[in-house]
Amino acid sequence: MRTILFDFDGTVADTLPLIYNAFRSTFQRHLNQHFSDEQIVALFGPTETEMIRKQLPIHEHEAALTHFFDVYTNEHQQLQNPAGIIRMLDAFLAAMKQLHATPEETIFVGDSDADTIAGRAAGLKTVGLEKRRVRPHESTSDAPFPSFY
Repeated sequence: MRTILFDFDGTVADTLPLIYNAFRSTFQRHLNQHFSDEQIVALFGPTETEMIRKQLPIHEHEAALTHFFDVYTNEHQQLQNPAGIIRMLDAFLAAMKQLHATPEETIFVGDSDADTIAGRAAGLKTVGLEKRRVRPHESTSDAPFPSFY
C-alpha cells in the first residue's frame, strides 16, 4: 500500500459529542425528554434520520429532522474542516489524483458504514473503526478495527 486516506468526521475528529448534542436537543424539543449519551448510543444502528423517525410521531418528523441537522451543522462548524470539502467519492478521487495514487494502492479508514461503503465504491480497501457499531459482526469494511478513542 502506498496511500492511506482518513475520514475526518468521527475518525480523525471525535464528533460523537456533536451528535449527542444534536439528538439531545431534538428529543428535548420534540419529546420534552432528556436523553443521556448512553440512551442515545442505545439507539445507534440505523441512520440518524431513521433514529429520529422511530422516536417521534410522523407529524413531527420534518421539523425534528430540520432541527437535528441545524443543530449538528452549527455544532460541526466549531471543528476546523479543510476548505473545499466535497462529496466522499469525489474526495477520494481528488486525493488519489493529487497524491498520484491508484485505488489498488490506497486504503481508506472510516468510522461508519457510509464511509466504508463509499470507499469500496471507489475501489479502495477499507478499514472500519468499530467505535459506533452496534453489531460488530456486520461490518462493511475489509478490516474492522477497534477504536482508539
